[in-house]
Amino acid sequence: MKKYLVKAAIFLGISVLQLALVYVVLRFFVFSSPVESSALEETKGKPVSQDSITTTGTQSPIDQLLRQEDEEDRIDLKQLDKKSMLQMDNLVINPSDTRGKKFLVISLTIYLNTTIISEPGSAEEIAVKDAIITLLARKSLYWIINIDNRPILREELKKTVQGVLKEPKPPKIFITKFVLQ
Repeated sequence: MKKYLVKAAIFLGISVLQLALVYVVLRFFVFSSPVESSALEETKGKPVSQDSITTTGTQSPIDQLLRQEDEEDRIDLKQLDKKSMLQMDNLVINPSDTRGKKFLVISLTIYLNTTIISEPGSAEEIAVKDAIITLLARKSLYWIINIDNRPILREELKKTVQGVLKEPKPPKIFITKFVLQ
């Protein structure tokens, strides 16, 4: 009888360790990215307005990033110039961990600050499209599905487009279609 209790205790201990390992892998490798932590680090040290404080008196870094994004994306639509608008319709991307069995269809409207895209199919447009597809193809399915990652994704897209076009200020990006199949 004692032999069975020892075996059961060992089995239970191994099971608990496996669950802990699965939690760590999912938490830190599947649902996390280096950009998420860098985007959250950017919000640290910035003043928080009185209306952004929740009832508990603190605000999570994700909430701060969302509020900051909302304030930055408030634009006057009349000031937008069609020449500085870049429309990316129906980009099809296979997330990194799906082996081609799932795909994301995304459409974006990008308002640039200084760069003017001369015509559809220009070198600038092709470079931006390639960079966006590369960025999205590196994301896992579970990262893409997580709605909390949407502001982080938008920030990554802004930095990617800004880097490709060498814009002095980040562009405004609107996700107009987001379909995961």
